[in-house]
Amino acid sequence: ICTKAAIVVECRRDPSLSANKYEVKVACADDADCGAASARQSPSNSTRSTCAGSSPRSENVSKYKECPALQLAQRISEIQNQALVDCGKKISDKEILVRVTGPKQMDIIVIDLPGIINQGDGVKETRALIEKYISKDETLILLVSEAKQDDELVTALGMAQKYDLSGVRTKRILTKFDNFDTNEAKRRAVALVNMDHDQNASTSAPMSAHALICRPNGKKEFDPVAERASLERLGLVRERSGVESLKDMLPSIYATLIRTNLPKLRASIEAHREAAQAELLKMGSEPVDGQVMIKTCQEALLSRMTAVDEELSKHILQFQEMIHGTETMLTPEWAHAKLRANVFECSIFQGKEALLACMADVIGWWRPIMEKLIDDARKALVRNAGDTLKDSLHGVPKHLRDTMVRQWCARCAKVFTSFAAQCSETLEREVDFGTVNHYLMSKFAVDRVFPDEAVNAFIESITADDWLLCQKGFRIIAEICANMKKKLLDQRVLYEKNFESMTLHEQQQERLFAAAKALWAVEHKTFIDIILKDMRSGPRR
Repeated sequence: ICTKAAIVVECRRDPSLSANKYEVKVACADDADCGAASARQSPSNSTRSTCAGSSPRSENVSKYKECPALQLAQRISEIQNQALVDCGKKISDKEILVRVTGPKQMDIIVIDLPGIINQGDGVKETRALIEKYISKDETLILLVSEAKQDDELVTALGMAQKYDLSGVRTKRILTKFDNFDTNEAKRRAVALVNMDHDQNASTSAPMSAHALICRPNGKKEFDPVAERASLERLGLVRERSGVESLKDMLPSIYATLIRTNLPKLRASIEAHREAAQAELLKMGSEPVDGQVMIKTCQEALLSRMTAVDEELSKHILQFQEMIHGTETMLTPEWAHAKLRANVFECSIFQGKEALLACMADVIGWWRPIMEKLIDDARKALVRNAGDTLKDSLHGVPKHLRDTMVRQWCARCAKVFTSFAAQCSETLEREVDFGTVNHYLMSKFAVDRVFPDEAVNAFIESITADDWLLCQKGFRIIAEICANMKKKLLDQRVLYEKNFESMTLHEQQQERLFAAAKALWAVEHKTFIDIILKDMRSGPRR
């Protein structure tokens, strides 16, 4: 099989079986991540990887399907080819799971990874896939390469050293030990296997090498007797050569790795236990009545009321500020365009339709501001409830808290649908004139009797001499007042002349603009207050 995906082989010992049982499937989201890896060099000069682990995988939702041993390779190839079609890439990140159960199996997980691609498509994918497995501290790395290959050409060696610098969980495997290009290559490989053995070094010393001949004398199948004879003729240390020796050695290597990781595992278990005990303390050791659970949730929600009020107040104040900001959109040009000349109506009472058109525009300005307030308030209530109930509450299980959050969201959707309709109705009513508030006429009278442009002109008419007189004190206060009065009267006369010089239609346009500003000044205050009251009686309640 030319490996193009991670092939995870899980071996299980079952003395009740008389022969090996083979099963295969494609990994799904429910499959636990295994945790071990190794690498070897293929004849095509691309680095392949194989992983070894010791923990049985958990039972999965996706079912294994039994497969005869002679059809296993074909079935794996079919699954792999389909995975490549599905992903449209040269390498698939989907695991192919193989389970082997038998009376003489070793309880271990071995993962065969794709070869490292050094150029072209799949370079990043293969390296990322291999690093996913070999980066874990509990992984035993079997680094496999051809015996004749120089260390500098073994790409996987550098990857293994990146994650296992000391080499305590890496074992080098030199395969094809009967196939050398030169005597120098043979001498170098033999020296690498026998290295440090005379000093009674451990056969499982960091990065120590092990020699293999998978097909001795060109045979199609593995022959342990022929392999042993060929390796002995090369003068190799028996404990560091041969498939059988490697098989005998691996359990002790892996046991050492397990002992090394036990303190970390113990610390992790204790941390989980302490967290579970703390959760149990919050939850209580005895079952809690359902009504008590619901009351606990209600009390937790009510305890957040002040925080909810403060957040809703922030949104109301922002709403108020944005409504106030629409005053800048009230311009003479905007109002004047609403009034069309009509000589058949009394000029004193013209402009009702134009004023209503102005208020229709104002409603259009206010609508998105109102909708933003509604959305912000809805999100605030939903988020506050979710934040409150996501934390552990005494005696309340998570699924009940999750259910209450879902119900709360559904309730908020109904409440805010009603609130939005109520606000929209309030806004639509703003287009209709309806007030006996004298403030409206006061604003209109001020704008007509002494409009802003007259005030500005008066201020600009004050000269430096006038300010100089002010600085001389109260002795000439009468002179100052008389001078100011004359300037003010002059500005009024000038304004009257300017107004009289307008056409009747232009005068009506000025009155319309003043009326629109006066109506806006009244309505924007009442609109904000009504929305605030609707908020209090609706969503907040």
